[in-house]
Amino acid sequence: MRLRAADVRGQVQRMLAAIRPRLPLVLLGAIAALGLEPFGLAPVTVLALGIGLWRCMRAANVRAVMVDGAALASGYFTVAMHWIVFPFLVAPLATGWMAPFALVLMVAGLALFWAVPLGLAWRLGRGLAGRLVWAALLLTVADLLRAHVLTGFPWAVVGQVWAGWGLGQAAALVGMHGLTLVTLLAVALAVGLGQRKGWLLGIGVSAVLLLAGEGAGRWYMARPLADAGPVVRLVQPNVPQSEKWNPERGREFLDRLLMLTRSPLGAEGDPEVVIWPETAVQPLLGNSVNTRTAIARAAGGRPALLGMNRREGARFFNAMVLLDSAGAVSAVYDKSHLVPFGEYLPLGEWLKAFGLHGLAASEGGGYTAGPAGGSLEVPVLGRVRPLICYEGIFPEEIGASNLRAMVLITNDAWFGPSAGPRQHLAQARLRAIEQGVPMIRVANTGVTAMIDPYGRIVGEIGMGQQGVIDVAVPAALGWVPPYARLGDWLVLALITVGIILILAANARKMIDQRREAP
Repeated sequence: MRLRAADVRGQVQRMLAAIRPRLPLVLLGAIAALGLEPFGLAPVTVLALGIGLWRCMRAANVRAVMVDGAALASGYFTVAMHWIVFPFLVAPLATGWMAPFALVLMVAGLALFWAVPLGLAWRLGRGLAGRLVWAALLLTVADLLRAHVLTGFPWAVVGQVWAGWGLGQAAALVGMHGLTLVTLLAVALAVGLGQRKGWLLGIGVSAVLLLAGEGAGRWYMARPLADAGPVVRLVQPNVPQSEKWNPERGREFLDRLLMLTRSPLGAEGDPEVVIWPETAVQPLLGNSVNTRTAIARAAGGRPALLGMNRREGARFFNAMVLLDSAGAVSAVYDKSHLVPFGEYLPLGEWLKAFGLHGLAASEGGGYTAGPAGGSLEVPVLGRVRPLICYEGIFPEEIGASNLRAMVLITNDAWFGPSAGPRQHLAQARLRAIEQGVPMIRVANTGVTAMIDPYGRIVGEIGMGQQGVIDVAVPAALGWVPPYARLGDWLVLALITVGIILILAANARKMIDQRREAP
């Protein structure tokens, strides 16, 4: 037993010896995450990532740089994604034990999307500056892959730190992944300045000036606020997730929504459309005649958009429902991009036999995905792109044209008072910039907001507040931004050009060296 105990102590000591030198990298990653909401310190992200990547690229070998990159990513994603534990704490006795495992597994998986590209960058690059350029290109490619692999998870992408800054306006040209690219190129540019790398300065300066100029130009055009359109009433009931599906309190929560909907008129004037959040009421759509009638009366004959669950046979859908003045269903949109392990389980039919189902599924074993894309024609408001919660983080899936607005309904109560809902709001602001149309975001516990096509919040109900707001829908730009037309193809083209320039510079250097050789 003594020998075994000594072996264990030896292994622990070796592990600590390997971890201790990388603790500064973990700290730098954690500091870099402060660029995301609720802090929004984007320059801190640039500085911390710059130092962290500079240190990673100075490693002695590929294995060391990958371990260093994983350490940097672990700090970043632990701070950025800490809110992932909150859904497991809604029912702590049943699922609380999963919370730390969920965070550790999430961070470990996301760290691979930094470790592998950094290892490749170290292998492909020549010198410190060259390796940092490769790191900028390959980390951006990794984020693009992360947006699609296993249904995608483009959260805490580095470019998202610019949502509330002038540079964020460049998302209209290159999207959030383009913002990531220019942020990381700025790091390589700083090193290139120190090492007098002419080709690197050309790439870095061109990219920074291009996106900075785009952002500055759009900020200039954005003032003053464009003429607004119809007034909508946004309702935030602030129902705690732990009580949301309690059948004994269903009537109480419905009455709260009805009371808020009947609130006196605001300064903006008479609202023409009422919008409630995701899964706003407990009854299924097929069993909701009385509920829908009550909603129509409270809305005073105005059309209403709200989230409801609905059932078709054994299948359940997370839906956005449009009600007419009498409470009849005018149109239904079923959520198409479901949350893995939240709204459905991969291999769900097999796992359901063991009593497992998605955390967010209140009915049956999980939700069924509806058809992708689509739009709704809302009286007075016009053609809108419906988005339900998770769908708002996928810019490439918005896809509709000639939109008056995007309507995102969500239930961020799952994530409590954490940074998660605020980061979700920041992504909604980027979607408005990318598409050039306003985003109407209605949340159960906040933040409910009206966002103009420049990503500015023109009216909101804060986190953890119960309330209603009447706000005019800002006008759309009237033209389609490049990103809405081209998606991420422009970013891929920029990355391809960058790779070609690097290879050409390396080839020229090799030719010159051969000529100079005796």
